[in-house]
Amino acid sequence: MSSELSFVNFVISFNKRLTEIIKRIAAAEKLSSLTPEEESVLRVLHRAHRRGEIEFGNDNRNPHKVLAGEQKL
Repeated sequence: MSSELSFVNFVISFNKRLTEIIKRIAAAEKLSSLTPEEESVLRVLHRAHRRGEIEFGNDNRNPHKVLAGEQKL
């Protein structure tokens, strides 16, 4: 399998898992425990955010903007 196809499959799977986690958290009356797998998914985003490697826009500032790596400089 090419590395590009492998990456696309990773992104699709990552999106699916993250969507499931967000829906579960949003529907919970209180914050519930995450499974080790769910914590790993969130850790990937947290690490990239903390290191300043990627930043997404939000409803208050350009919601479609994605800055990554050297674009942020």
